[in-house]
Amino acid sequence: MDNGAIPFALFVLPFWVGLIAVGIVLVLLIPIGINVAIRIIIDGVLAGLRGRRERRERRERAYVEKHQRDISLL
Repeated sequence: MDNGAIPFALFVLPFWVGLIAVGIVLVLLIPIGINVAIRIIIDGVLAGLRGRRERRERRERAYVEKHQRDISLL
């Protein structure tokens, strides 16, 4: 081994190995994170629509019950 191989093995090589490992992890985790974020957004939108529909149905049911009581008073 010449004198440059030891510092290279101690300092430069671990840096590049770490950089490549971080790159691989990011390449694997970013699509997973994007997928999770999209699913959370879609679930939130669907929950909002579901809640709106349930409120409307409850309002319509209350309206019908109120008018049925009014008719029964006649």
